[in-house]
Amino acid sequence: MLKKIVNAAMLLSACLFVGYANPLPECEKHQDWINGCVEKEYVYPSGQVSAETPYKDFKKNGVKKEYYESGKLKIETPYENGEENGISKGYYESGKLSYEALWENNEEISYKKYDEQGKLINQRKK
Repeated sequence: MLKKIVNAAMLLSACLFVGYANPLPECEKHQDWINGCVEKEYVYPSGQVSAETPYKDFKKNGVKKEYYESGKLKIETPYENGEENGISKGYYESGKLSYEALWENNEEISYKKYDEQGKLINQRKK
């Protein structure tokens, strides 16, 4: 189990590194969806981006990020070939960790929920 967690953490780190080192263009044309792009969703009246989802070969690939209207990070979810893989994290608007979930091939392996003070309040494992 520890090996799986370490592998998932390494995958997430690699995805984050690649995302920062080589930002993808915004999805605009058919070829972008094949080569790799980021779809931005704007649902807040302020025009603030609510989510950014990276795609490659028409599948989610990379770390999807969702935001509060304030622009602060709300959720990070790693995808590989269209499936959730790695450690997904949710945050309170204060920036403190709300939850962590380990995913493998679109299947939740473990989940931990924290209160706003950082105290573990719920957990489950497969």
